[in-house]
Amino acid sequence: MITPDVERFGFSARVTARINDETEAFASFNFLQSQSHDTYIPATIRANAPAPFYYPRYSTSSNVAYYGNNTILQLPVYVCPRGTTAACTAANGTLNPNNPFAASGQTAQIAGRIPNLFEDNFSRTRAYRAAAGISGPIADGWNYSVSATGMHIDLLRKYNGYVYIQHLLDVIADGSYNFINPAATSQATLDYLAPEARATSTSDLLQFDANVSGELAQLPGGALELAAGVSMRYEAVDSPSINSDFNGGTERYFRLNGFAIKGDRTVYSAYGELNAPLLDQVTVNLSGRYDRYPRGIDNFSPKAGVIIKPFEDFVTLRGTYSRGFRIPSFGEANATFPTTGYVTANSGIYTDWFLSQYGCTVATFNTCPAYVRSASYGQTSLSNPDLKPEKSRSFTAGIELQPIRRVKLAVEYYNIRKTDVITTANNAPAILAYYSGLPIPDGYTVVPDAPDVNTPGATPRIAFVQSGFINANTLKTHGLDFSIDADLPIADGIRFRTYAEASYIMKLEMEFPDGTVERYDGTLGNFNLTAGSGTPKWKGTWTSSLEFNDQFALTGTVNYFDGYDLSAMDQGTDYKDCGLSDGSTPCKVSEYVTVDLNARLKVNDNFTFYLNVQNLFDKMPPIDVVTYGAHGYNPIQGGEGIFGRYFKAGVKVGF
Repeated sequence: MITPDVERFGFSARVTARINDETEAFASFNFLQSQSHDTYIPATIRANAPAPFYYPRYSTSSNVAYYGNNTILQLPVYVCPRGTTAACTAANGTLNPNNPFAASGQTAQIAGRIPNLFEDNFSRTRAYRAAAGISGPIADGWNYSVSATGMHIDLLRKYNGYVYIQHLLDVIADGSYNFINPAATSQATLDYLAPEARATSTSDLLQFDANVSGELAQLPGGALELAAGVSMRYEAVDSPSINSDFNGGTERYFRLNGFAIKGDRTVYSAYGELNAPLLDQVTVNLSGRYDRYPRGIDNFSPKAGVIIKPFEDFVTLRGTYSRGFRIPSFGEANATFPTTGYVTANSGIYTDWFLSQYGCTVATFNTCPAYVRSASYGQTSLSNPDLKPEKSRSFTAGIELQPIRRVKLAVEYYNIRKTDVITTANNAPAILAYYSGLPIPDGYTVVPDAPDVNTPGATPRIAFVQSGFINANTLKTHGLDFSIDADLPIADGIRFRTYAEASYIMKLEMEFPDGTVERYDGTLGNFNLTAGSGTPKWKGTWTSSLEFNDQFALTGTVNYFDGYDLSAMDQGTDYKDCGLSDGSTPCKVSEYVTVDLNARLKVNDNFTFYLNVQNLFDKMPPIDVVTYGAHGYNPIQGGEGIFGRYFKAGVKVGF
C-alpha cells in the first residue's frame, strides 16, 4: 500500500463587531478533523519485538540469534488450560490437536504469518482553535492590538491485527488457535491474540499577545515606523506509549513503535521592529525578540536588514544579519520512551581485530559469515533534560535585476552557523571502540547481540548503541538561491507567466565535541536526522503558464531533485566514498525530474473546472536500496512519483 484512505472535513466561523468608528473586535472558531485508515500485511508471529528499553528484546525468529530472549516457536506435545502454572504434561493436559507429531512425542516448529488476521491502522486527528481580539487607535498614527488564541489537538490511534507476544505464547500453549485450519479459529481467540492497541495523544496551546505600532517621525525616504509587543505562550504535549516494554519483554506487541513524550512550558516574550527608509534608495530594518523559558533559559535574538536601490528598480541590493535561538523540543528533552532507528551494518563499521575472530578482514568482508555481513544495529536516541538551547548566526546577501519590465532575476547567498546544535550523538567512536576491544567512551551504552552460534567464543556484534541527544559543537552551511520571475503579455487577453527557483548547497557539515567533522551535502547524510532521505546539493522547480482572458489557463511545472552519493559520514563512511552501497547498484542515485500539467477553466464567477496530470511522463523514482523509508526508492526525493502518471479533476463552486 502506497497511501492510506484519507478523509477530512472541517468548518470555521468568525464574527466581527465594530465597537466604534475606529475600534473593531473579532472572535473566531475553527474545527478540523482528519482521519486515515489502511489495512496492511497478515499478522506477524515470527519476528523481533520492537526496540527494548526496560527489558531485553524478545524474538521469535529462528534463523538468526538476536540480543535478548530468542524463542523458536514450537507447538508443544501437550496443551493445558490457560492459566496453568505447572509444566504441561500428560498428567494435566491433552495431546495438542494442532501438532501432527504430538502422538509420537515430538514438537512441531511453526513459521509464517496469521492468514486470517491483518494489520489494520486507524488514526483520527481533531483540532479545535478559538481566537478573539480587539484593535483600534491610541492616538494619531498609533494603533494597538490585543488578542488571545487557544488550541487543542487530540490524536486517536487504533491498531488491530498486531500480535501481542504473550498472548501468542498463550494460544500456542493452550491450543486455542487452530494452526491446522486457521479459518476454524474462533473470533474470541483472534481478539485475544491481537487485542486492539489504542492511545490518545494531546497537545495544547494558549497564547496572549498585545502590541502597538505607529510612526515616530518622517525621514527622507518615508515614515520611521515602530512596532513593539509582549506575549505569553503556554504549550503542552502528552503522547503515551502504545507499546512500551515496561511490564516485560513479552507484554507488548510486535511491530508497533514504543515512543512516548510528555511535557509543558510557559514562555514569556517581548519583541520590537523598526523600519527606517533613510533615503528613497535605502531602507534599514531592525528587529529583535526576547524570550524567557523555564529553568532560567532566556535569549535575545536581533536581526538587521538593508535594501538598497541605486538605480530605481533596475538593481536592488539586499542583505540581512541575524542571531537565532531554538529551545530543545519536548522529544529531545522530555521523551519518556526513546526512539530507535535501525541501520544496516557494512564493512566500514568493523575493524580487522573484530573480523579476524570470524576468519575474515575488512578487505575480505564478502567472505565473512552471514552473522556479520547481514547484521543491522539499532541507534537508540535518549532524551536529555540537560540540553542547552541552540544558537545561530546567519547572514544573507543578494541582488535582484530587472533588465526589462516585468522580468526579474535574483540570486542570494546564505551563510548559517549554528552552535550547541541539538542532534543525535555520533555513534562512530563507540562502535569503533567496541569492535577494537577498547573501553566504550562516556555517554554511550553498547548492547551486544547474542553470540554467533557457529562462533560462540567470538565477540558478538552490536545489537544497540544507546546515547542521549547532545549539543554538538557546530553546524555550518552555505549556498545559493536563484529565481527568475516573468509576466509577459503576448497578445490582447493572452499572457505568459513563468517562475523558476533553485537552491544549491555548497557545503553542509557538523563538527562534534570530540573534534570530528561530518560532511553531508550530496550524500545520504545526515542519515540519522533525515531518516536516510539525504541532502541533495541541487533542487528546483520551474512553472510556466499561458492564460487566456483570465478564463482558461494551462500550466506546466518541472520538478528537479539532484542525485546523491550512497554514503553518509554519520554511518561510518568517508565523504562520497559510496560506503553504503553493497556493490549491486550504482554508487550514485541519479537525479530525478518530473513534469506536472494543470488546466483550469473558469466558466463564470461561480464555477471553475480543473484537471491535473501529475508526473506527465510517468517517470518512476530512481532505485535506492539503502534508504529505509520505502521499498527500493527514496520517498522524500521520489515523493508521489511512485504513483506514476495520475489524474485529478474537480470543480470549485461558489455562491
